[in-house]
Amino acid sequence: MTAVPVVATKVRKARHETTCPTCRGPILVGQQIAKCPGGLWQHASCFLGHRHLLDVPATEGGAAPKGTPA
Repeated sequence: MTAVPVVATKVRKARHETTCPTCRGPILVGQQIAKCPGGLWQHASCFLGHRHLLDVPATEGGAAPKGTPA
């Protein structure tokens, strides 16, 4: 099984205040943000956390979800 890496298309500091679509927290001016492939801007840390949940197989650290054979 091959994991397809998900990378941000752009990373920069926020120029306007808005809301992060991932954590629903405020994005403040000057915070590091990342543009995900869908075109939404979110906190860079939220993007990395969401990316980690998507493409790290259970065999590479972390436990497999319940009901998943080892």
